Amino acid sequence: MASPAAAVAAALLLMLEPESSAIDGDDFTRRLEAVSRQLLGAPYALGPLGEEVPPDLDPRFRLDAFDCTTYVETVLALALGGSDDEAATRLQLDRIRYTGGVPGFATRRHLIDAQWIPELEREGLLVDVTRRLGGGAARTASLRLNRATWQRSHLATDFGLEWSAVPHGRQMLAYLPWEVLERDDVRAALPSIGILNLIANPTPSAPTVVIHQALLLRAEDGGWIARHASSSSHRVVEEPLSVFLERSRGRKRSVLGVNVLEIVGEK
Repeated sequence: MASPAAAVAAALLLMLEPESSAIDGDDFTRRLEAVSRQLLGAPYALGPLGEEVPPDLDPRFRLDAFDCTTYVETVLALALGGSDDEAATRLQLDRIRYTGGVPGFATRRHLIDAQWIPELEREGLLVDVTRRLGGGAARTASLRLNRATWQRSHLATDFGLEWSAVPHGRQMLAYLPWEVLERDDVRAALPSIGILNLIANPTPSAPTVVIHQALLLRAEDGGWIARHASSSSHRVVEEPLSVFLERSRGRKRSVLGVNVLEIVGEK
């Protein structure tokens, strides 16, 4: 018997109509915009996806709840796989979430800066355009991931993820400081579809500099919107880019700026 989450996912797959996009662009861009829009309002849930086996019993695929990263991953998978084809979507979601496309807690791309971004760049799905946008004004966030730091992280203490399963040493990621994001030339050069990664200093329990992810899309009026699963709003929301950035700047955990990825899709 299908789980409740699987039943909801199956029903929603039938409702998604990627051809009814509000923006111009190639087929992939239109699909991504359409499916991301039709998932607006879905409930927020932290860590809603897992491997369906210990240590994470959550389903591998669902459309009834998201956190910031699983919303981005699922939208990408739907756009790449074709939203009416669950098997193709699941295959793409595994490709996005796991090293080598092989599902497993140890092979999941847990660390956005050290695993998710560089591995999906190598897959050809994303391009980091932060330095291209900011030039010499771009900055670099870094952290040194060592065994002592890792053993204090929630992935090690709560889930028992081994030190051998994650990259070691210094990790670096480019970002645009707030004053650079306010420049008209930088806003004008943003990719038509992309991902915004909020950058902050790491904490002992979270050895990563990326604390939130959002989809970036060009609006019908030529401006920019951000779509993301918001913990404060308890659902997937859409807002003007300027509003998203202003709120992000005021988060309790000090945010240094934003890393920008262009979504390439299939070429």
